[in-house]
Amino acid sequence: MPALYEQSFDTEDFPVKAAEMTGTRSFLYHWHKEIEIIACLEGEVSAGIEGQAYHLTEGELLVISERANHCLFPVEAAARRRVVKFAPEFFFDAKAFWESRERFGGLPYHSREWPEAVTKTMSDAVACMTAEYLAGKKGWREQAAAELYRMAACILKEVPQTERQGRRMKRLPLTKVLEYLTEHYTEDISLKNCAAAIGFHEGYLSGLFKKQVGVSFHQYLQKLRLQKARWLLTQTEQSIEAVSEQSGFQSVKTFHRVFREEYGVSPGAWRKQER
Repeated sequence: MPALYEQSFDTEDFPVKAAEMTGTRSFLYHWHKEIEIIACLEGEVSAGIEGQAYHLTEGELLVISERANHCLFPVEAAARRRVVKFAPEFFFDAKAFWESRERFGGLPYHSREWPEAVTKTMSDAVACMTAEYLAGKKGWREQAAAELYRMAACILKEVPQTERQGRRMKRLPLTKVLEYLTEHYTEDISLKNCAAAIGFHEGYLSGLFKKQVGVSFHQYLQKLRLQKARWLLTQTEQSIEAVSEQSGFQSVKTFHRVFREEYGVSPGAWRKQER
């Protein structure tokens, strides 16, 4: 399983989420079952998708297909953006809409590659969906569904059908690393032995992380272990010692220190407040 898996709609009866966001916060490489649309409203937004960097300026959009590895890189100044996520199987599962789902997910990621009519329709639809979602008034679900179908219809009419080039490409260097880390992050792993296992030079791997992920190799590895620890703390009754070991930390003392630095409380206190 590549990168971090993000569960978005496990308890939702209508799988759509929308938000207006600001700030410079970055997000590690992750994937989810939903299609995600990002619209840059102000400033710049930089994202990585399947190991490639994409930069948005005002008025530009990204459509990230379901199950695609992606991240949000840190930026120097606060940017404002709209974000919409939806589960395509909920809206396009019927046989009559199979092509809509396929074409929606196969749209070129960046709006610079779309016809102008598609960019305008997508931008307007995202704005409408976000406003309806945030207002939460009666009929917002119907309006959100209508906007999704409007986008799908525009894509079908305006975008020639092509196989996404990325699906035919060999695995990119960053994808190889992320897959390896996800399989081995609970082991005693370092930048040096990870590079050796994949066949990379240690310096190249270090630079690759800083450039494409926005954090160091060690920071990313630590995030993986902390995510596993959080899941174990909330979903199991295992002791703190067992959680530490199964998450890949070399000692309970290190686990406590790293967890407190990240979340401001001890693992035990975090478990209590999350239940």
